[in-house]
Amino acid sequence: EQFCLVGLWEHSLGVAETSREIAKFLGKPWFEVAYTCGLMHDIGKVARFKLDELDNTGFFVKDSQFAQEKSLSFFQAEIVNQSPRHDYLGYLLCQHWGMSACLESVVMWHHEPDVSKRDLSSVRGSKEQVHLLIDVIIIANWFVHYFRFGFSGHRSTERPPNSLLKRLEISDSNMNILMKRIEALLA
Repeated sequence: EQFCLVGLWEHSLGVAETSREIAKFLGKPWFEVAYTCGLMHDIGKVARFKLDELDNTGFFVKDSQFAQEKSLSFFQAEIVNQSPRHDYLGYLLCQHWGMSACLESVVMWHHEPDVSKRDLSSVRGSKEQVHLLIDVIIIANWFVHYFRFGFSGHRSTERPPNSLLKRLEISDSNMNILMKRIEALLA
């Protein structure tokens, strides 16, 4: 499948809607923040794609094709190919634009399920809440890939670890309920 910005936009809208739905399901008052963070989580991919257009290199598309051929996530393909990482580039953009430290953190860490590896030193206020928000974005991103809504450069659907689901207090039965809700939301 060929990457295009329309597919990424659809993916991002799906992650936004799904993030809001998960936050509401979990009873979190910050469900609109979850929507915004879901919408912006892959902004670094837009930057990488546009930079490749400017210098006519095609590295972004090559990473996307590599990810699909090897059944990897786009993030894993970036690491293997030693390409600029979209999470870090997106973080730098958010920082440059003066976005909130919360959004910066979500954009930077939306591929890191291990809380101990996330650096939230720039966040003022509840770091626990930001960790939960990142967890919501990770699971929303997974759902959107699982249901093949939009296209963000890969089709890999590695399920979030049980430790993440446990932090969010999502039991197996709640996961089944969420699966049905998200499937209907994205239909």
